[in-house]
Amino acid sequence: MLAFIAALAMVLVPIGWHSWQYAYSFPQSPLPVAHETDSIVETIFTALQAPQSPRLMARIPLTGQYWPLDQRICFGRLRYLLLSRFREQRSDVTAFPYPWYLSGDLYLTPTGADRLIAVTKPPRKGGTGRTSLHDYVSAKRDVSRKYARKRLPSDPDAACKLLEDELIGWFKKLNDPSCKIPTRQQVSKHAAEIYQKRSAKD
Repeated sequence: MLAFIAALAMVLVPIGWHSWQYAYSFPQSPLPVAHETDSIVETIFTALQAPQSPRLMARIPLTGQYWPLDQRICFGRLRYLLLSRFREQRSDVTAFPYPWYLSGDLYLTPTGADRLIAVTKPPRKGGTGRTSLHDYVSAKRDVSRKYARKRLPSDPDAACKLLEDELIGWFKKLNDPSCKIPTRQQVSKHAAEIYQKRSAKD
């Protein structure tokens, strides 16, 4: 009996300590790091820290499912360790809300990855400081997938108007403060592209 209690304590004590060390000491807002920063990395972390930001995920080995991690893993002073190629160092940051070490890499959804790529793109040519405000690549892909098996109105004008509404709704649902909602005129050509590709398949 004593041996069982001792063995149980050897398991529970490290789990409790690890959970307290990481799960209950996460900051509620981003903290400054105590080392030299990188502009691109800071841009990525700023996007990950924003409301409705892309969520980093871990893969559960037993089920193969992807589980979203708490956003606050990007708030700590050690957040640069998330980029480490060493699993143990990444695990020290991603342990919340689990008391065991992360056993694999970090993942993003395709849409989340596209959003991070979009914010790190260099300024567009044609003007100082101009950057693309709208992620049309992701918007068109998601809307195209939605209507891959759904019927569009037979009238081309009605079909394009419906696709325009879907594209505008995609940006509204994104709820990104740094992304202005495009106008119908701005999305019209993208809606037409989706319609033309759909018509070519039909």
